[in-house]
Amino acid sequence: MLLGVFAFMFAAGISAAMAQLHEDNVVMTGNYSEDIFVSGREVTIRAEVDAGVIAMGREVRIRSKISGDVVTMGGKVTVGDQVGGDILVAAGAIRTAGNVGGELTAVGGDIELQATVTGDVLGMGGRVEAGGRVEGDMKLAGGSVETSARVAGNLMMAGGRLEIEEAARIDGKAWAVGGRIEINGTVGKELRAAGRRVVIAGQVMGNVHVDAIDLEIGPGAKIHGKLFYRSPHKAEIHEGATILGDVAFIQSEQPAHMVGFALAAAGGIVLLVLTALIVLGAAQVLVFPGLSLASARLGAEQPWRTLGIGFAVLVATPIAAMVLMWTVIGIPLGMVVMAAYMVVLALGLGITALMVARRGLAYLGRDWDDAAWGRIGLVVIGLVVIAVIGLIPFIGAVAVVAALSIGIGGLAAQIARRRAEIHS
Repeated sequence: MLLGVFAFMFAAGISAAMAQLHEDNVVMTGNYSEDIFVSGREVTIRAEVDAGVIAMGREVRIRSKISGDVVTMGGKVTVGDQVGGDILVAAGAIRTAGNVGGELTAVGGDIELQATVTGDVLGMGGRVEAGGRVEGDMKLAGGSVETSARVAGNLMMAGGRLEIEEAARIDGKAWAVGGRIEINGTVGKELRAAGRRVVIAGQVMGNVHVDAIDLEIGPGAKIHGKLFYRSPHKAEIHEGATILGDVAFIQSEQPAHMVGFALAAAGGIVLLVLTALIVLGAAQVLVFPGLSLASARLGAEQPWRTLGIGFAVLVATPIAAMVLMWTVIGIPLGMVVMAAYMVVLALGLGITALMVARRGLAYLGRDWDDAAWGRIGLVVIGLVVIAVIGLIPFIGAVAVVAALSIGIGGLAAQIARRRAEIHS
C-alpha cells in the first residue's frame, strides 16, 4: 500500500520529467555504427544499427535491424524486425515481433509477444499473450495469460486465468499456478498445475500432477504417463479421454489449491510492487541523480564496508522501532522511525538496482550515467535483474538481501560523508 501511495505521488512528476527530456517526435533512419540514445513524445526507429538502442517516449516504434541490445520504455512500445542481442521493455502496451538473438523481457500492462527468440522469455503484465517460437524457457505471469508458442525449453505460468492454446507445443515441462487453467496444447514432458479449476483437453507426454477444486479431462485429452491429483471430489473424466498410466486420487477437503491462490496472488502483488519500484527508482535518479550515483559507486567500490553498514540498518532499525513502541509513550516516535525505514528501503533498492545494472554494463564497456533516460534505464534493468534473482530458492533471497544491504549501506555512508563535508 505504501509503495502504491509513493507511486501515485511521483507519477505526475515523472511524466513531466520524461516529457522534458525531448518534447518532439523523433524519426531515425539510415545506418548507425554506435549506440543510439533517443527520447521523445513519439519515437520511430527504422534503421540498421550495428550497436545497441535505448529509446523512451510516450510511443516507441522500433522496426530495425539491430546487432546489439534494445532497452526501451514508454506508454506503448512496438519492437520488430531483427535484434541480435537482448530486449528489455517496460511499457503500458507492448508488442514484439521478428527475431531476437538473445533474451526477451517484457514488463507492462497489455503484452503481445510474437517474436522468434533464441534465448529465454519473461513476460509480466495485466494481459499477456505469447506466441512465436522460443528456443529457451518461457516464464509468464499476469491476470490473463495465453500462449500459442512453440517452446523448446520449459514453460512456467502464474496468474488468474491461464491457457496453453491448441497450437502451443512445449517440448519441456510445464508448470501452471492460477485460478482457471486450460491445457489445450501439447506438453512434451510432465505437467504440474494448481488452481481452482483445471481443464486438460490437450496432450501430455509425461506424468500429470494436479491440485484443484475441479479437474476435468476432456474427450480429446491424452495423457501418456500417470495422473496424480488432489481434490475434494473425483475428476470429471470424459468418455474418449485417454490416460495410459495409473490414476491416483487423493481426496482432501482442504486441497492445496489454496497454495495456488496464494502464489497467484503473490505473483500479482510482485508485479504491482515491481512497477511501483520502477516508478520510485526513476523518480529517485531524476530528483537525486548525484546522490544516487555516488551511493551506487561507493557500494561497488567498498562492498564489504557498505554491506556491514546496510545490514545493521536493515536489522537494527525495525528492532529499535519495536522497542520504542513497546514503551507506549514512544509509539509516535516508533511510527516515524518505521516510516523513515520504508523510505530508506525504497531508496536503497533503487541504489542497488543502479549498482547491479552499472556493473553489468561495465563488462560491456558502456556507461549510461550522464543522461537522465540512461539512469532510468539502469534502474529498470537493475530491478528486473533483482526480481529474477529473487525467484531462485534460498540463494536468491540471500543474494537480494546482501545486495540491498550494500545499497542501503552506500546511501547511509554517502549521506554521512556529505554531512561531514558540510560541517567541516
